[in-house]
Amino acid sequence: VRETAEKAGEYMEAQRDSLRLGLEDRKREIDVKMDELKKDGSEKSKKARAKLEKLRDQIDGKLAELKNSGADAWDSTRNDIDTLMKKTDKEWKEFKADFKELFR
Repeated sequence: VRETAEKAGEYMEAQRDSLRLGLEDRKREIDVKMDELKKDGSEKSKKARAKLEKLRDQIDGKLAELKNSGADAWDSTRNDIDTLMKKTDKEWKEFKADFKELFR
């Protein structure tokens, strides 16, 4: 029983690390783009940064939730993060399409 519990704990920790890395990678992408957009003082750039800030804040919230989640809430946390990652994938693609002239 102890061995099974240890393996389950290791598995959960590996999943947690994978989700954390995915969220952190997405956040880095957003931060890089926001830094680039700061150099462009246009109104469209400001609007783009505001959208990215909102997305980054959502990621920060999920990172905090991930760090504080226990085994009892793991399934819910994992599902929330999976949903957020799908949402950010879609929003990131839409964002790049809407602001394609800022992605040169």
